[in-house]
Amino acid sequence: MDERLAEDFITYLSNATRNKTIYPSGHPIIVRSLMRTFQILENLLEEKNEINIALIGDELIFEGTALHEISAALYGFTRGLRQREIEKITFLKGIKSEEFSGLIDILSMAQEKLKNSGGPIKVLDSRGVKNITLGKIGAPKEVQLEPVRGEEFKAQAKQYYRDAVDAIKRIVEDIRFKKTINIEKARFAINSMVASIQRNRTPLVTLASLKAHDEYTFSHAVNVAVLTIVQGEALGLDRQTLNDLGVAALLHDMGKLNVPEEILKKPGKLTSEEFDLIKLHPADGAKILMKTAGISKLAYVVTFEHHIKYDLSGYPVVSREKGGLNLGSMLVRIADTYDAMRSNRSYAKEVPPEKTIKEMEESSGREFEPVLLRKFIRLIGIYPPGTFVRLDTNEIGFVFQTNPADPYRPRTRIVIDSNGSKIETPQEIDLEEKVPETGNFRRSIKESVDPEQLGLVPDEYL
Repeated sequence: MDERLAEDFITYLSNATRNKTIYPSGHPIIVRSLMRTFQILENLLEEKNEINIALIGDELIFEGTALHEISAALYGFTRGLRQREIEKITFLKGIKSEEFSGLIDILSMAQEKLKNSGGPIKVLDSRGVKNITLGKIGAPKEVQLEPVRGEEFKAQAKQYYRDAVDAIKRIVEDIRFKKTINIEKARFAINSMVASIQRNRTPLVTLASLKAHDEYTFSHAVNVAVLTIVQGEALGLDRQTLNDLGVAALLHDMGKLNVPEEILKKPGKLTSEEFDLIKLHPADGAKILMKTAGISKLAYVVTFEHHIKYDLSGYPVVSREKGGLNLGSMLVRIADTYDAMRSNRSYAKEVPPEKTIKEMEESSGREFEPVLLRKFIRLIGIYPPGTFVRLDTNEIGFVFQTNPADPYRPRTRIVIDSNGSKIETPQEIDLEEKVPETGNFRRSIKESVDPEQLGLVPDEYL
C-alpha cells in the first residue's frame, strides 16, 4: 500500500467534509475539493476491487494499516464518524462521482437531521448508492438458556465448546476459499459460551485446559475466547461487551491464514525473513475483519493489537505516544500467551501450568498489565480446573475447581492413592487442611503431571 497516497486521501476526505459544512452547495471550493478527493480514490482503486477504512478507537485504519499520525491530526473527522456511528467505509471499484458526493453529504450532515432521516446507512441506500457501504454493527440476539444442573450442565458446556470449534473451522474455510465470511455461527456460539460462563465458569475453563493438547489451530482460538470471556466477566463487563470480546478473541489469529503453513509448522527457529512474515498477521487479520459484515469494531482493535506488549513493544510497531492499549487487547494477550504456552506446538513443547504462570509473572509490567495478570491468576489458579497434580504424599489428584483465596490450593479429588492404585470413586480432599500438632498443611501440590503417562483419561473426571 502507498501509505502517502492513503494519508492524502484521508486528509482530502476530511477537508471535503469540512468544506461542505462551511460553504454553500456548488461553491468552487467544494467542487474542487470533491474532484481532487475522488481522483485520489480512483487512483487507489486502479489495482484493487475495494478500499476499506475503519475507525478503531481514535485510530484510522486504512486497508489494515494504522495511520497513527494522520489520525491524531484529524481528530475532528474521526469524532464525526464516531458521532454518526460509522465504524467502517468501503469503496468499491466502479464508484461514480455522484455516489462519492452523496457520501460527503452524509458525513457533513447535521447529526440530528441524519438521525431523523434514519441514519447514515438508510440515507445512503435511499440515494441509490451501490459502490459505497457503511458499517454499523448490530448486536446479536441473546441466547436464553434453561436452568440446568450437574451432568446436563457439563454436557451443555461441551456442546458450546464444539459449536465454537465448528464455527472457527467454517470461518477458516470461508477465508481460504475466498467466500463471503458468515459470522453468525460464531456469534451464536460465543453468545452461548458467555451465558454459560456467567452461570459457572468452571466447566468451560476445564475444557479449555484439556483441549490445549490437541487440534491446536482450532482449539487455541476457542480456548483464548473462553479465557478472555472469563476475565471480562470477572471485571464486570456487560453481556453485549462480553459477546463482542468473545468474538474478537475467537478471531484474533485470522491473519495467520496468509502465512505459509510450512512457516507456521516449522519445528526449528525461524529465519528473520520468516519472522517478518509472521509479524504481518495482526494487520492482515484486521484487514480480513474489516471486510466482514457483522463484526464489532472491537475485533479490529484486538486483532491489530494482540501482539503489542503492555510497554508498547512487540508488533506491529506503534508509536510510544499512541497511548494505552485497548482493554480487550490486553485481556486477549494474556489468554493467548497462556494457552499457547500450555499447548504442544510444532516449535515448542507444552509448558506445565505452574511454569507458565511463573514465566508470565516475570514479564508483568512489560508484556502484561500487572493488575489484569494478577486477576487472571486468581481466576484460573496456578493449577486450573482440568489439571492432574502430584501431591507431596505421592497421591495423584484432579483439580476440579479453583480456590480464589489461595491459587496454590485448588479444590481437588484424589484419583490415584499413594501406592499407585487407581481409586474407583475419586475422593475430594481439602488442601487447606492442616495437621493440628504442627500447623503444617496435611497435603500440598508438588507439580502438575501428564495424565497420559499415568494412563488416565481426563474426560472420565469431568
